[in-house]
Amino acid sequence: MLLSLSISQYTIAEKLNIDFGGGMTAITGETGAGKSIALDALGLALGARADSGVVRYGSEKADIRAVFDISSLKNVKQWLKDNDFDLDGCSEEDCILRRVVTKEGRSRAYINGQPVNLQTLKQLGSMLVDIHSQHAHHQLLQREYHQTLLDAFGKNHKAIDAVANTYSQWLKVKKQIRTIETQNSEAEQRREYLQFQLKEFVELQIQDDEYSQLEQQHTQQANAETLKDSCMMTLAICRDNEQTAVLDQLQHCIQQLHEVSAYNKPSLEAVELLSNAQMQIEEACYGLRNELESLSGDHQDIKTLEQRLASFHDLARKHRVDAKALQDVETTISEELQSLDNSEVTLEELATQNTALEQAYMIAADHLSQQRQKSAGKLTLGIKRQLKALGMGNCEFTVALNSDANQVSTIGFDNIEFLVSTNPGQPPQGLQKIASGGELSRISLAIQVITAKSSTIPTLVFDEVDVGIGGATAEVVGRLLKELAQSAQIICVTHQPQVASQALQHFFVSKQQQKNSTHTSVTTLKETDKVHEIARMLGGVEITQRTLDHAKEMLAC
Repeated sequence: MLLSLSISQYTIAEKLNIDFGGGMTAITGETGAGKSIALDALGLALGARADSGVVRYGSEKADIRAVFDISSLKNVKQWLKDNDFDLDGCSEEDCILRRVVTKEGRSRAYINGQPVNLQTLKQLGSMLVDIHSQHAHHQLLQREYHQTLLDAFGKNHKAIDAVANTYSQWLKVKKQIRTIETQNSEAEQRREYLQFQLKEFVELQIQDDEYSQLEQQHTQQANAETLKDSCMMTLAICRDNEQTAVLDQLQHCIQQLHEVSAYNKPSLEAVELLSNAQMQIEEACYGLRNELESLSGDHQDIKTLEQRLASFHDLARKHRVDAKALQDVETTISEELQSLDNSEVTLEELATQNTALEQAYMIAADHLSQQRQKSAGKLTLGIKRQLKALGMGNCEFTVALNSDANQVSTIGFDNIEFLVSTNPGQPPQGLQKIASGGELSRISLAIQVITAKSSTIPTLVFDEVDVGIGGATAEVVGRLLKELAQSAQIICVTHQPQVASQALQHFFVSKQQQKNSTHTSVTTLKETDKVHEIARMLGGVEITQRTLDHAKEMLAC
């Protein structure tokens, strides 16, 4: 529910801080005092459009901040989590919406301190507050919302999920079928082209890691003579020269030092080091001798290697890949060919799945439609009873449910609309065609009372829903709002004492005019102040004791 609303430099409100409680809250005041300022500012915090005209004259910007208790709102918590809105400066049970509008008309929006676009703010706002106004389009005028209300009233969520899941699977299979059918229309031409490409790979007969091996062999062959000369020279120096061979001279040094190593420690260490060097040189010579033998063996001609490498390079250029990736290209071509060859089998399998999913969808959608039919009858009767209590006994209301199995969607094949006829003899029409704002407000109120227990919106705001009514009907409106406040937070701007007297919390809006400025203030009324305000709304210019007694009686009811 809405916990607090902070308003700064908005129209004629310089600074307002309003703390709201649960249950029903009434906002009253003299005509022209600015009773709707708080609700209009709240609308901005929820994502309504704004312009520079909302900024108080002489100020740089208007700033509105609304704090909500979301401790019991699992859907809101999940939405915040899914959209990565971490809490900023508030507890885990609170959510803060903020809107800043500059005098140039630029607007910025925030959720828990994080900047967001207006659409995102509006999406979250619609989950927290539903504002009912005579002059603003609200959810009830949207036919899509009629389906939401009916399904919430009938608790059809499981049936809706079943329809949505089946529909999603069905769409996926239909998309796969369309893709394959599109491919098949060009399949033969594509198959011929792929077969031509694959033929070149087959003729080349690429072996695993062949290109890297060819490069290595080509490098060795190109440098074979230089390598052979280097090996022979090294072997000559190390062991093949009879007079100056390194190994022979090392052996001579070891023998000389060995004679004195028994009584000279440094000589012994030198013998060990020279012996190690001798072994390493012998190993090196052994390796070089093997290399010479391999160089002297039968090797592939360098021209043959270069021709083979050139074939790799030519094919790689055709496919615009590195020569080392040619085997991957061959695999891809082979797999696509196989896929084309198997497409007829796949299409038959998908057609079978499509038929099964279509049947499953129709069964699930028909089950949902039957539940909606039952719910529609109950909802219609309940709303009619409320309309009669509101002085609209001649009003005909019906929940129209038209089903068309050819118009399928993720929410079934039902077209749901609330239809109303406010004058006898006239056919029912959509709510958006009702000319009277007062009638629409009362119809909306009746609908909300019936569906409130199933509604997911925790705060309902009614801006002057009592316009055009009075007496006993106004008293019924007050009682209905009080009844609605048992399951939702109700905030209403009212001119009727019968409505205001039912409120648990009462705010009084006043306007102070000075020479060069105008200020609006909001005061929380205590019990004595409530009596005087109800008496003012009842009595007119002069408040008598009888009026005060009447006000006390109304508050006591």
